[in-house]
Amino acid sequence: MNAPHARFFACALISATLGIPSVFAADSASVQNLGTSEILSGLKESPFTESPDFITIDSKAWEGKSLSAGELLSKEAGIQLQKLGGMGSFETVSVRGASAKTVLICIDGIPVQDAGGGAVSLGGMDLNQFERVEIYKNYAPAKFGGNAIGGVINFVSKPEASNRNRLLASYGSHNSYELSYALTHKLSDRLKLSSQAGFRHSDNDYEYLDRNDTKYNTEDDTVRTRQNADYSQFSGTHSLRYMHSGHSFSSWIVTHSNEWGGNPGKENNQTYVAGFENSLLQAKYLWESPYTDAWRLEAGAAGKVEKAVSHSYFPLDRLGYTYNGYMEYGAISYTARPELRLFFEPFHCPYKIHGGLHLTGDFERVENRDNNQIASRYDWHLEKAQGDLAAEFGISPNSLLTFDLNLSGRGDYIHRSRGVLFNAVNRDTLPSARKKHLYWAARTAALFGKEEWPAQGFASVARYFRAPQMLELYGVYQNVLSNPNLKAETGLNWEVGFRFAENRFKNTLQVLYFETRSKDGITWVTSGSLVKPLNMDEALTRGVEFEWSNRTFRFLDLSFKGTVQNPRDLSNAKYYNDKYLPNEPVFSEHLICTWHLPFQIDLTGELHYRSKTYCDRANKESVDSETLLHASVSKTFKTKTRFTFAVNNITDEDHQNIYDSYPKPGREYKATIIQDF
Repeated sequence: MNAPHARFFACALISATLGIPSVFAADSASVQNLGTSEILSGLKESPFTESPDFITIDSKAWEGKSLSAGELLSKEAGIQLQKLGGMGSFETVSVRGASAKTVLICIDGIPVQDAGGGAVSLGGMDLNQFERVEIYKNYAPAKFGGNAIGGVINFVSKPEASNRNRLLASYGSHNSYELSYALTHKLSDRLKLSSQAGFRHSDNDYEYLDRNDTKYNTEDDTVRTRQNADYSQFSGTHSLRYMHSGHSFSSWIVTHSNEWGGNPGKENNQTYVAGFENSLLQAKYLWESPYTDAWRLEAGAAGKVEKAVSHSYFPLDRLGYTYNGYMEYGAISYTARPELRLFFEPFHCPYKIHGGLHLTGDFERVENRDNNQIASRYDWHLEKAQGDLAAEFGISPNSLLTFDLNLSGRGDYIHRSRGVLFNAVNRDTLPSARKKHLYWAARTAALFGKEEWPAQGFASVARYFRAPQMLELYGVYQNVLSNPNLKAETGLNWEVGFRFAENRFKNTLQVLYFETRSKDGITWVTSGSLVKPLNMDEALTRGVEFEWSNRTFRFLDLSFKGTVQNPRDLSNAKYYNDKYLPNEPVFSEHLICTWHLPFQIDLTGELHYRSKTYCDRANKESVDSETLLHASVSKTFKTKTRFTFAVNNITDEDHQNIYDSYPKPGREYKATIIQDF
């Protein structure tokens, strides 16, 4: 028996000694609310009437615990993290075998795009600016549309109705610090102001092993310090909420973020000038009608600007450019998004009918951003007009059954301008191009069992898509070829399971079998110095998720979540067929124990285990299993002041493997103080 499993069974033995059933488990929000308003680590329990795939995590789960957004999400069953460094580094998550690019990332319901055309990095999400995170695993509600094979992760910055005034300050390893505030003020009986803003920074100057490009020869290895890896971010959310005389509401929300830092390069080729700057500005207006006996209406509009720019200098940064000058390159996107939603739920209907109709538009323009003087000029722009129409319907014909149906369709029109590409040695013409697409998605689900019963069953089947991004259809960068004939990736997801809750020992348990099948996955194929996106990939992931939590004693919270899966590549290429998908373990688990000690002291210990994974599709580059131990201790003073000290990766396990050129930090410390007023 290996070490992580020995630790788990030891905890199970202790639980059995205390009279707590020993079962697989997790601190999930997808289990029945047993009458308490809190759950371990800030997770909110959703009622049985909601989808078992829906989880809500509030700010108690991350405040003071030195967690990035990806690390927080990877605590959930079925979610795997890929991270390339310290604070602010590129990080993504996959969900039940669905790749990161198929997971829809949103802020306040508005999709976040990567201006470079890839998966959205979660490293730029400052958790201190959000009230909660909503997770829909392999499930996209009608309001988000069907462009989400891997589900939806929605970061909610809009403050709750209750007042929340707070100051937060923290300091930790590698000169990392965070400062933030949250303020809510009632300006009048009808008008309420909320504001949150924060700054965070890290030098990221941790030590790592430089293998001198000889991965298997240890004689020339050298311990070096990470350079040019600093990261800074300033972000905030500000909102006004007004109640009209007819009991309808208007909300204005402005979200902004600016992050910048160095691009340190690979382990034996560190850079000294290369860096990046990313910016986001998002404004949204929403009008909500009052509740009537059956109908409710929402209407709104949003605007967004996203920019991602990188820079380097050849004499100092040996990155392979042929011109010895300053290089700046990137893209900026402008988006306008109108929304209209109609909800139907008659209060006195014996069948508990509910429904909704969602109409969303999306108008986007992407332009180049570079220095335009020395080495390159891309005179181009991409434009897209898009419309989403989605409908949802649910009915409970009796107290034992509940059925839900979601349908959504999308049509878009994409245009690339005619332009000219200049580089150091030649001149190319970009022809004008246009393309139209239609996509559809559907999901049906059923819940079995009365709401007051301790056990219920559920099942669902869904078909979603991932529309090609504009920069995949029309490549506009050097050495990138267009492919306007790309098809949408499609995914077929289904699941079946049960969940159980009992009051005597306060146990909640959920067991779920799932399948995620994807087709026509888009792969970037390299030939010489050119790359081109092609529909090549197929994959199938089958697995079982276990989630359990227990609060038998007031002084002890226990939770466990685990995933056993078989993530397989089904591509026709013989080198990849029937291999494991990259970065997908067969087994993963997360165990959390929290002791509530006297004098308002909380002590939390966490164990995270992940089995062996592979870096490549051919399964030639394996990464050993990892076992991570984390701990934190918190002390509350007079209910309004809370101090937390956290240690991540206590054993200082080496995150680096011989196939990974981006070293990660080892043990890290962090101290945080939160003052409410």
